[in-house]
Amino acid sequence: MKAKALLELYNQKTKGLTIKNALGDVRVRGGSLIIVNLVLDDVKLQNFMLVEKAKHTFRNGEHFMDLTLRGQNFISS
Repeated sequence: MKAKALLELYNQKTKGLTIKNALGDVRVRGGSLIIVNLVLDDVKLQNFMLVEKAKHTFRNGEHFMDLTLRGQNFISS
């Protein structure tokens, strides 16, 4: 059952979506869902996306994060 679900999830064409230096939010972690509202060239994204990886950077009172996302037609590679 689990193997079939994983195969359906990963057995598809992939396109990467990585966001760097987004404003930080400590609630965003790998496995959480976030709302994404972006226009990327010819693709408009307005959907929930799964955070596969989140790297938080705290420096000089500022908080930024780098995100690797999966969802809609975008899958991290």
